[in-house]
Amino acid sequence: MRRTFTQAREGLAALDPAQWLPERSQAARSADLEAILDGTYRPVGEMAEHFDGRRPLSRRATLTLAGAVTVSAVAVAVFEFGSGTTAAQAATPEALTYKSERDGVGVKARLAAIADRAAAQPDTAGRGSYDHLRYQEWVLASRTDGRQVTSKVVPQQFEQWLTIDGSGKSVRTVPGTDQAPEVLNLSGPGMWAGERPPTDPAALAGWLSRGHPPQNGPEETIVAITDLVKLQVLSPAARAAVLRVLGDVPGLVDQGTTTDRAGRPAVAFAVEGGHSGLPTRYTVLVDPATGAILGHEQTLTRSAGDLNVPVPSVIGYDLFLVAERTDHLG
Repeated sequence: MRRTFTQAREGLAALDPAQWLPERSQAARSADLEAILDGTYRPVGEMAEHFDGRRPLSRRATLTLAGAVTVSAVAVAVFEFGSGTTAAQAATPEALTYKSERDGVGVKARLAAIADRAAAQPDTAGRGSYDHLRYQEWVLASRTDGRQVTSKVVPQQFEQWLTIDGSGKSVRTVPGTDQAPEVLNLSGPGMWAGERPPTDPAALAGWLSRGHPPQNGPEETIVAITDLVKLQVLSPAARAAVLRVLGDVPGLVDQGTTTDRAGRPAVAFAVEGGHSGLPTRYTVLVDPATGAILGHEQTLTRSAGDLNVPVPSVIGYDLFLVAERTDHLG
């Protein structure tokens, strides 16, 4: 039975971080999505104002700072096709391979041990007015031409120079294309503007819940941690506190050791969640020596719904590459 745009939009409305944007027509949302997928999207008017860093945005699910569109616009591509539509499955990224330690150490104890090592590390991030962060992000995108639905994971790289209030500069590039870098001047305030994270785990848990409602499920803590790592350089004490908060996530499992997508050794911890509408595993990758957060992966585990991807399938991941402080705005 054909699922209408209205049904899709209503079903995903609760997940839409851009609900505050003015109402736009189906045609306008479809055009936005097409522009994002072919690399020509530029927000204009009130949309440009809000994507200029003046409101805190979580990059949950399919949203990015520089190329954002509402989840309901994605629903146009995913759900607006009739019974005559053929589906083409996307070639999604290979899943990481995990090796279980099988040593009887519980997940909380393992994270606590890494947290102890993190807290003992010297603070090598340096000093400066800006948090310099570089990371790669891949997000599933879907499109339809009326007959065929295709999905693909779109790679992007972000390099940011942010003050503690969230102002600064963000540069977005799309690897493998001739698309010119997109530079955004951010005016703040950003999420958690003006504050460094508490180093007491109990205080940090409450602090992270700002903009990340606990009722969204245990995966929301991983989403919050990921957002934090995209905005601030963490001190050794803050890294340790983050890991202790992670250890208290209900249902968290130890996936074992792995090598991340940059070739670095990592320990992986994951939780299953369904707030996005589909059963999804949220995995956070941790450097076992320093406690640094190296990456975040989202994997569909049991059903892809109307997304034309195999199951299981990686539908998005972040790879954190640089975190340092500097006085120079790049």
